Amino acid sequence: MLNAPTTIPTWKSPHINSSSNNPSIRPALVTEDDDNEDANEAEKPGILIVKLRKNQEVKLRATALKGIGKLHAKWSPVATVVYQIVPEIKINQAKLNEMDEKQKKEWVDKCPTRVFEYDKSTGRVNVANLNNCTYTMECVERAEEMGFPGLVSVREKETIRDKHEFIFTVETTGALRPEEIVMMAFNVILKKLERVQSEIEKLYTTNVPQ
Repeated sequence: MLNAPTTIPTWKSPHINSSSNNPSIRPALVTEDDDNEDANEAEKPGILIVKLRKNQEVKLRATALKGIGKLHAKWSPVATVVYQIVPEIKINQAKLNEMDEKQKKEWVDKCPTRVFEYDKSTGRVNVANLNNCTYTMECVERAEEMGFPGLVSVREKETIRDKHEFIFTVETTGALRPEEIVMMAFNVILKKLERVQSEIEKLYTTNVPQ
């Protein structure tokens, strides 16, 4: 990999030129042995680009650019970003005890994301996969249909000061580690907030009568 010099502002020179015989440029292969440093390079098949018949040849001029996601989405190191508010699920054990084994199993199986689990040895229903909950409310509706309203409650979990707790998931393209991307994003946000604060302070000082 060839790194662009950090001294050149991105908006002035988003890429640098290099030739194919540059010794610092090597093929980037994607194989199952990528994580194995002892893997034999000769055994890596590489990526098939074109097949040639006898007496055929290819004349090719290729340009490889290195940039950032702000310039174009193809340079973004992030494949998918999602966040999910952590649910808070409470089962009314008194209501649950009114159900027989068949009803408990039927109610547990109604959840499309398999949040609940029936323990045959104890006869209890437990929240086995909390983060699988997608707030479909199937469990609440099914309990009411079966004649057990109030059996379960599902709501968004809140922390101190009524703030929601959530799970932030970042899936990368492999160019950077997820934690690097998140920390870099935080730094960008902080710099923008500092710039806004600075501009507000300037407006305040210029408009305050002396």
